[in-house]
Formats: sequence, structure tokens, C-alpha cells
Amino acid sequence: MNRSALLRLHYVLPWLLGLGALLLAGWLLRTPVAQSPAAALGAAPTPASTDWAQGKPLPEQCRIHPIAHLALHTSSEQPLPSRQRSAKARLHLSYPDSAQAQTMKLTWRVRGNHTATLPKQPYKLTLKRPLALLDMPAERQWLLLANYEDGSHLRNALAMCLGSLLELPYVPRYRFVTLSINGQPQGLYNLFEDTNISPQRLAIASNHSPSWLLEMNYRQDKHPQLRSSAGVPYAIAHRSPTAEPAAALAALETALRQCAQGQCSANLNAHLQVEHFLRYLWVQDWLKNVDAFLASTFVWQQGQAALEFGPLWDFDIAAGNFAGLDAPNPQGWYTLSAAYPLADNPQQLPAPSLYPASLLQDPQIQQRYLALIAHSQVQLWPILQNFLHQASAQLAAPALADHALWHQQHQPPRPLPAQSAAELEHWLAQRLHWASAQSLESLQAAINAPSFTAAPPTSP
Repeated sequence: MNRSALLRLHYVLPWLLGLGALLLAGWLLRTPVAQSPAAALGAAPTPASTDWAQGKPLPEQCRIHPIAHLALHTSSEQPLPSRQRSAKARLHLSYPDSAQAQTMKLTWRVRGNHTATLPKQPYKLTLKRPLALLDMPAERQWLLLANYEDGSHLRNALAMCLGSLLELPYVPRYRFVTLSINGQPQGLYNLFEDTNISPQRLAIASNHSPSWLLEMNYRQDKHPQLRSSAGVPYAIAHRSPTAEPAAALAALETALRQCAQGQCSANLNAHLQVEHFLRYLWVQDWLKNVDAFLASTFVWQQGQAALEFGPLWDFDIAAGNFAGLDAPNPQGWYTLSAAYPLADNPQQLPAPSLYPASLLQDPQIQQRYLALIAHSQVQLWPILQNFLHQASAQLAAPALADHALWHQQHQPPRPLPAQSAAELEHWLAQRLHWASAQSLESLQAAINAPSFTAAPPTSP
């Protein structure tokens, strides 16, 4: 073979290999798996990510929006709010590069659990009436997330972008904003949609069919509470008068018991939107979210439809941003093998990995999961990289000002935002590279054998 032919082969061969990987991932995702009831998995639509690569408009959560400024003003006689006490305020919202502005009255309070104890606090805003803010649909409830522990300010936004690319049913919208309170700068925030039931958000409320929304609540610090037949603790966020979440969870857990024995039953999709669950699980797993299936993990149902997990929530300490539980390590199937995180477990609560570990005992579903990972490497990672680069560039000045405001004196010194963003990208790439190299055998070996022994269920 002459030098010219070798050069042509040198340039063409990587392209052919990339095309082959793309076709293989697409075939695995779209071809039903034979000889297993889990093949019904393909009934749900698969992510149409090839459309993103071919010029389909990116979802709103993956676009870079101008940064607005929110100014909260309270009267001098009124103390600032706390978690337990709301306060009245006036909000002035200034649109960037525009004379457009909004002024509105609201009540606000500190929100969150651990994040409420940090120097830079998150807030919940309740407007007097529904209003559209920064081109997001009109609502009364809005959240300001501080991202104090996320030096990149990007983890929550990145998770929403990934969930949108995977076409999960509802992914909260958000915008980056700067905040001041009574003229004092507070730094960079995310203005997020709240995870409440609404026609513009999670549209499951109906006068004609029962609906409910629960949150996994291993801290057991929210009320009212419900314990499933397997002992999983939930907090009830919403329940219509005729809804029976305990019965729906019991049916799901019965189906998962069969999965735990090595093969899911043919009626699994009647109890769980399996395709959506695998995508939801992959967001949690790729970001190695230590809160996954412990807290900020929602599940809902409308009518008699299969259960859905979501919306995605709370990723500020994900993607290597937590010191314990092997979280900094970009390797390992955390959400599939996580044990109960505390030594003291007097109520015998099940491991948080109970649901995903049970489902992925079925080799056919394991194959679907690994195909989803291959699909993400080929199709989604370039989009997420581009998002990280653009968002980091746009946030450079306000993120640096936020760092100077909150972390300048921090010991040990916190990395600058640009360095934190670069470290986040590197960690995500390492984790994806590791996950993409896993085989069915290594995945099966890593999954903890699920145990359904638990204390009796309770319900309010």
C-alpha cells in the first residue's frame, strides 16, 4: 500500500469506527430484546438524541440564557426570614441588555435542609399571583438555589440539561441570576421552578383521576409520611382524595421482587415506566449523586398509569463534589450498590439501592442500561461538553464575584470557578469512560443482592 493510500486510511478509519459505534448504540437502544418479558421495555420512546446532533433545537434546559438581576427589598421594621418564618418583600427583576423589568410583591423564606445552615442560603419565593419570570411559564412558587458547595455553579444546571436530552417527562426549568437583598450583593443563584403540581410544571392534578407525588425521605424529617410494603420511607408532597399511593407502591415492589430473582415479569411496565426509570437512573448514576434514592428522589402517578420517577432534583454535591461514600472516585456503580449510609438503622430501612438493584438483576435490562450508556457517550457527551464550556464562559464574571464574596477567606482555599468547572468536566469524562467500558458481567457483579425484608408498612 502506497503512502497516499495509508494517509487516506489514517483519516478515514477513525470516522468509520465512530460511525460504527453510533450505529451499534442506536441499534441496541431501538431493537427489542428477545426471549425476555423485559423486551416490553421498548414500548416507551427512546431518546431521540440523533435529532440533537442533526440540528434539532436543544431543550430549554441546555440553552445559555442571559443573566438577569433580582433585587429583594424588605421594610426596615421586618426581620429577614428563616426556615420557620416567612417575610414580606418586594422583588425587582431586571432583564439583561433590556429596559424591560418587573416589580412584584411576594413572601419569602429560607428553604432546604443542610443548605439552609450554610452562609449563603437558598430561598423560596411565593408571589401574590402567578407571573412568568424570564420567559418561564407563569407560576407563584419559585426557588433560588445558592449552589454554595458547588464551586462551578453548574451541577444542577447540567443535570437538568442531561435529563432534558434524555426526554424525561418533566424537567424543571431554571435561569442563572444574580441576587441582592436590601442593596447588598448575594452572588450568583439559580432561579428554579419549584417541584410542585401545576399545569405548567408537573401536570398530574386532575378532577377526574387520582394523582400523587411522593419524595423518598430517609431522613424522616418531612410530614405526612408513608412507609411502603418494603419499608421505604416517603414524604407525601401531593395526594388527591381518591389516590392510593401505598397500593401502587406495593404493586411496584411485588413486581421488583420478581426482577430480583433474575427475570422481570411481563407486566412490569404496568407498574413502572421502565424506559424512563432507566434514563432517570442513568442521570443519578453518571453524576454519582449521593442523595439518589435517599432524598430529593420523587415518584408520581396519575390515574392508573405506570409509576414515574422524577422530577430530577438537587445535584449540588453530585459529580465528585462530596468527600464521603467513595463519591470523589469516578468509578463504581454507587446507585446500584449503595447500602444504608448510617451505621445505626434501628427501623431496618432497606438499602437505597433496593429499586434499581432489583430491576437490574434482569440481564436483559442490564443490556438496555449499558446500551443507554453507550448512546450517551456517542450522542450526549459532546452536547454536554459544549454546554459546560458555554455556561462556564458566560458565568465567568458573576461566578468570580460570588467566589470573592463567599469563599475568599475559606480554609482550605476553594478553587476558582473556572478551575472547578474544568475539574467537573474532567470528572464526568472519566466516569463516562469507565461506565462505557463495563460489561454485563462486571455490572452484575457490582449490584448488591436486594433484600425486601423490612418493618411493616405504615400510612397516615
